[in-house]
Amino acid sequence: MIRKLSLYILLAVIITVNSYSQISLVPSMYFIKPASRSGSISVINTSSDPREVDVYVTSGIIDYDENGNAFVNPDSLTNLNFSLTPYIKVFPERLIIPPKNEQKIRFRVYPTPDMPDGILTARVHARSQPVVQQIDTIQEGVITPKIVVRTEIVGVIAYKKGNDLTTGLNIPSIKTETDSANLKLMVEYQKSGNAPFLGWISIEIQDSEGETIDKAINQYCVAYLETGRQTFRFNKYNYPTGAYKAIISVSNKRTDIPEEYWLSFDPFTKEFDFSIP
Repeated sequence: MIRKLSLYILLAVIITVNSYSQISLVPSMYFIKPASRSGSISVINTSSDPREVDVYVTSGIIDYDENGNAFVNPDSLTNLNFSLTPYIKVFPERLIIPPKNEQKIRFRVYPTPDMPDGILTARVHARSQPVVQQIDTIQEGVITPKIVVRTEIVGVIAYKKGNDLTTGLNIPSIKTETDSANLKLMVEYQKSGNAPFLGWISIEIQDSEGETIDKAINQYCVAYLETGRQTFRFNKYNYPTGAYKAIISVSNKRTDIPEEYWLSFDPFTKEFDFSIP
């Protein structure tokens, strides 16, 4: 009689890049209509095997470190004022999705009297793994490892509460640094108002003759905190010793954000001179 023997070796690999995750969320950022307080996102299984998907939400806002690099900050005190997590329910919490198919996850916001005004956000996680097949009997003493790759993708859900929301963004200064390969142009910002700034920032760099050297854009600029900096990197070898001008433009008109989420904001352009020694 052959005795059943199995050994599962679980390799938990958390991957958040669509091309590797084998599932995707569409849309990856969902803006709830305030009147309905509900919505849905499609979870798509792009692989050739059935996937088991666990769905959950967490708090976390986009923040910037001292070098101007973006990261998700789950612990900021400001995050508590902009977190949708305490007020939202997502269902179902577990899905089995056949290959090349999709299913919807639905969510609903339940406002409470202490829910603050603003644009609140939650991060929705879809963690998936292949549906584990029952292992048949194998020869006694033979260990068969099974590697299970678990992947994860993250989207964002936003909800607007209140009619008297304001936002503003000022750029008082810039700072430049160079390393072995890059010119780093750090844009210092000051945010005002009771709602985050959602928009874009573009930079054009000209030389002393007014010729354009470089252009860059952050199409998904997000500012929650009152002060911070964002960094743009350019090829250092395009900038010999000399004088330059950075032309920075800011707007909140983003095609991926519904107009009802556009707050009153006057787009602007500022110029800053800097030099490379």
